[in-house]
Formats: sequence, structure tokens, C-alpha cells
Amino acid sequence: MAAKKQQDQSQTKEKKSDAVRRVFNAMKDAGVEAKPVEIQRKLAEENIEVSSAQVSQVVKKMRGGTPARGKKELMFSIADLLAARKFISKIGSSEKAKELIDALGNESR
Repeated sequence: MAAKKQQDQSQTKEKKSDAVRRVFNAMKDAGVEAKPVEIQRKLAEENIEVSSAQVSQVVKKMRGGTPARGKKELMFSIADLLAARKFISKIGSSEKAKELIDALGNESR
């Protein structure tokens, strides 16, 4: 009896992930950004209860497990830091240096 329950649960889980994939692909084909909450809402309309964590996990695997945006590492060499220190000392303050750099950035646009 216990083996049958495990089979039922694993089959149910697979059906849910297949449903997540189906809705994700349908939203993607329609040109809509497929957010986990939206996918969960669409599945709820079909009486399929899925946690947002499960949706997120399936969607992440479908997207190739790309890392979250905005987590860029900044790498500076010692030479970069020394050049920045020298520039700031020439200008007088880091605030003034930032203003100059911002002004340069605005002119190049």
C-alpha cells in the first residue's frame, strides 16, 4: 500500500511540473513574461495547486539555471585603485571626482 502511495505522489508531482512547463511555454509564446506568480495563478484556474517555490524551480531549470540579475562582481587591480587614489588627490575630494565622472558620462550620451 505504501509503494502505491509513493507512485501516486510521484506521478502527481510530474503532472504538476508538466503543467508548469505547459503554461510557461504558452505564456512565452504569447510574448508575456512568465513570472512564477502568474503561472501559479493560471494553474489555480485549472484547479492545479502548485507552490510558488515549485514553479520557480521548474522555470529556473527551463531557463537553464541562469544566475539572478544584478549580482555582478566588481574586480579592480591594485593599479586601478592606486590610479583612482591619485585622481582623487588631484581633484581634491571623492565627491568632486564623482561629479566629474558623472558629467563625462552625461556628455557621451
